[in-house]
Amino acid sequence: MFLSADLVGSTGFKQSPRFPLQLEADEADVPPGPHWLASITDFYTDFGAEFARQWRLFADSADKAPKWPMGPSPEFWKGIGDEVVYVKELRDPKEVAGTVWVWMLSVQKYRSALKAKHPALDIKATAWIGGFPVNNSEVVFDLHLASAEMPADDPRLSHFQKLEQYYASNAGSAKYVRDFIGTSIDTGFRLSTKSTPRRMTVSIEVVLMITSTPPPKNKFGPIRIYFEGYDTFKGVLAGKPYPVFWIDLYQTADDQLLAAAEDALLKRIPGEEAKLREFCDRFIAANSQHLIRPFIHDCNDESFKELPANYLEKLSEWNDRIRKERERYSTETSLDEAPPEPGRKGVATRTPESILSLWRSKVELSPGAEKKRPTSVRQRPGPGRQTRAKKRH
Repeated sequence: MFLSADLVGSTGFKQSPRFPLQLEADEADVPPGPHWLASITDFYTDFGAEFARQWRLFADSADKAPKWPMGPSPEFWKGIGDEVVYVKELRDPKEVAGTVWVWMLSVQKYRSALKAKHPALDIKATAWIGGFPVNNSEVVFDLHLASAEMPADDPRLSHFQKLEQYYASNAGSAKYVRDFIGTSIDTGFRLSTKSTPRRMTVSIEVVLMITSTPPPKNKFGPIRIYFEGYDTFKGVLAGKPYPVFWIDLYQTADDQLLAAAEDALLKRIPGEEAKLREFCDRFIAANSQHLIRPFIHDCNDESFKELPANYLEKLSEWNDRIRKERERYSTETSLDEAPPEPGRKGVATRTPESILSLWRSKVELSPGAEKKRPTSVRQRPGPGRQTRAKKRH
């Protein structure tokens, strides 16, 4: 699950006239940096702190009867200018409603503090779900350029090897940075363009999971979900209209009065859970070429446990291909030669850690003997000695 929070009005706030430069009368009272820097850094730190606080409070409540599953806490994914994005691994469908509720409270609480400091600024939010690894993919990049490895012959093999190293130990996360790509990620960022301070736009999968696993009364809520019709987003559903759902984030009395007047004028009412759920299921089924009904393989909820057709078979097929490619790669890489020098023209720069370790073990002598590392494993042919190439010729 992905959660996005974005400052509204920050571009205009940063672009306000500031030239020619003016010296402040009392520099001790003026923070260093551009005039807008404090508000942006406050957003990164203060919003994250508010989210953490609301998560802890909800965790205490969720642990009391009737208990509500929380699962792993969300993690900061990345900042994109004035936007922060968090990601949370889902292990139970009920976690979606709880996480959305905590996110709503965090945005509402932070908005009140933000308005008090900077009336021109506001905040908007978006939430969506992405399934892995078929519909979307995790990717890793070398964190430090100096330690970046030369690519293997097959970039896919190199990618999966780095991904395994990332998860193998804490050292992997210190060496690589993780990112997410895929259709759901693209859709989520497209949906964020429809969000406003009042409307937290959510994907159809979020709506389906919330309405299928409603929380018990007085546990938390209400989560009012509105259906705004359809919109076309570039690249999403191959250009077909996508349903736009949003959750009401207004909390203050004045905002609620204005929202109620607007809803009355437009005859807008929140969707009923049963009707929202039925629509989401039918829409996903009708667009099965582009959408997968969300599922959690090992969860206890039967309605979200069923895997798509051929899903496990596809994973097994990929796993076999990776295994065979590794075997082929290991076989075709000569262990009688030193690894080629990086950047040497006409020579593949293949230095996976497993191959490099094997090569090093071959050039070292047995324990107890003097260990010497030759400059090259292959010896130069002496007088009367033929190379393999000459023999073949």
